[in-house]
Amino acid sequence: MKFIAITPALFLASRLLAQPAQMAPEQMLSAPPGKILLARAVDKAAPVWITAEGRQLHFPEKTEVMPGRVLTAKTSRQGRFLAVLVEETPGTKASVRLFSANGQALAAIPIARQPDDPFPLIAVSDAAATTVLGFPATNELHFFDHDGQELRRLALFKPVAYDLETTLLLAFSADGEHLAVAAMHEAARPGLATANENTVLFLFRRDGTLLWQRTLPQPSLEALAFAPGG
Repeated sequence: MKFIAITPALFLASRLLAQPAQMAPEQMLSAPPGKILLARAVDKAAPVWITAEGRQLHFPEKTEVMPGRVLTAKTSRQGRFLAVLVEETPGTKASVRLFSANGQALAAIPIARQPDDPFPLIAVSDAAATTVLGFPATNELHFFDHDGQELRRLALFKPVAYDLETTLLLAFSADGEHLAVAAMHEAARPGLATANENTVLFLFRRDGTLLWQRTLPQPSLEALAFAPGG
């Protein structure tokens, strides 16, 4: 099993992919041939998926309208599942809506938040649609099954700190059985005494069981990915 931690000197633009952002009227999502290629989202509207064959997948009537503003969407690596981040009440309430590749609604995961809290990162496994939410300000992970039931909640570092400038990165393996996580103890800044041990790489099973962790000799990270076939 191989995965790549990309340092700030490499692939600087990839940082944009790690942070949730408001979704453009049309946004291309990475997925293999024959799976979901395009997801379109606008305020108060659900995504519309277009397959490689040009066939549009329609949602059932009851899921056609999202309960708020669609912020971003994330597919699983093999394109079997789609998670949509929705802001239901500005500043206080959000949710992640999980769908299968045929548009079936699987789960709604509520997110309680404060107005200044960053929105969570999302990672979805092709294995049983396990969904992980990563909260960068506190370096916490929440694991959910395909029904939206919480499997595990854990803090990467203790005591838990609150820092709006730390980076958290998530990546599932191709088979969906393992999750790599890169996290920072504190925000990188000039003169940081612990710069050579500020970032840590973790490897979990998809149920949240920690397999190992390694301290990295660098102050920050820009992206995280498994190597092809890893």
